[in-house]
Amino acid sequence: MTGEEKGLQGSEYFARHPTVPIRSIVADVNLDFPTGWWEPHDMVALGAEHSTLMNDVRAAAQALGLGVSPDPEPEQVFFIRSDQYNFVKQGVPAVFPVAGRQDAEGKVEKNARTATGGRRTGTTSRATSGTRSSTTRTWPRKCAPTS
Repeated sequence: MTGEEKGLQGSEYFARHPTVPIRSIVADVNLDFPTGWWEPHDMVALGAEHSTLMNDVRAAAQALGLGVSPDPEPEQVFFIRSDQYNFVKQGVPAVFPVAGRQDAEGKVEKNARTATGGRRTGTTSRATSGTRSSTTRTWPRKCAPTS
């Protein structure tokens, strides 16, 4: 989408005026954030807990030998500050997968972006999650709000 840095204008317009009926959009998997400059041992799936996409995320992570961790910076509210949120507001399940910050021992690294080690990008986990959602007969759905 264009215009993200100008208030998510492109995604807002598309979500309100899609080129196909909005109900035919299966899910939004945001591949916006470049990750994988360090060897991930886990992944963070921003927003997946609000839909059945979390099942796909867990399956993709397990296939890659990765854990799934909660948002390490929830106070930053990244999920509602990026393009996928305009789709969520229209009822489309969404996820924003990023490489996690755990080291090999499961401890959260404060500066994971400079961690050393082999390189394994988040692209595979993203593609696996998106492909599973688009090829299964059961589409993802939003979870009911909790109070």
